[in-house]
Amino acid sequence: MARHSVSDTPLLRTTTAGQAADRLRGKILNGELRPGTPLREIPISRSLGISRNTFREALHQLAHEGLVRHAPHRGATVVSLSEADIRSIFLARRVLELAAADALKGRHRAAAQTLGTAAARLDDAVRRRDAAGVAEEDMAFHSALVDQIASDRLSAYHRALVRELRIGLLLVDRRRPDFAALGREHRALVRLIARGELGRFRQRLAAHLDGSEQQLLEVASRTRPAVS
Repeated sequence: MARHSVSDTPLLRTTTAGQAADRLRGKILNGELRPGTPLREIPISRSLGISRNTFREALHQLAHEGLVRHAPHRGATVVSLSEADIRSIFLARRVLELAAADALKGRHRAAAQTLGTAAARLDDAVRRRDAAGVAEEDMAFHSALVDQIASDRLSAYHRALVRELRIGLLLVDRRRPDFAALGREHRALVRLIARGELGRFRQRLAAHLDGSEQQLLEVASRTRPAVS
């Protein structure tokens, strides 16, 4: 059984669950803790110098962010997306996001303003070359689109879907040679909405989702879960 160390030095006794989550998140995002790595409660809490309860709080935070998954009888592991997971999530995303595109008729100007603000936040993350920020703002843009349907339930479901994709999006963005291309693509989508070209917007959105799915599938095929 493989053993995984997440710290060379213990954290201070005053460390909070948030600080522990920061340490673990960093290990996940820099690839030190690979997808599928089991997060063993006793050895990791000891290595961090924190209580098991604090460790559980940290895991709960990371699970909410879509980086950690709890499974019955297996405990917590770093999230690993299978190709089937990705295809299923994108199937659901297409249903919701294309329905949102159809919902823009007669209200595209207000939607363009809202989505333009979301695209500007994405551009800011792109300029900082902040991979985590880019992934976060990319998800926020698409969730803001689904919000145009004006259904709390559908919005919540979409946010849960894209949260599952977070680690995959981060892996894609870390391999992306040109961050700026993603920003340009989202600005182009906003321009189509602002001009009322909703048919073209729908087509371009569908192509954008196809491309994102393909990138994630390629990452999944190269990123094998860690063996426990």
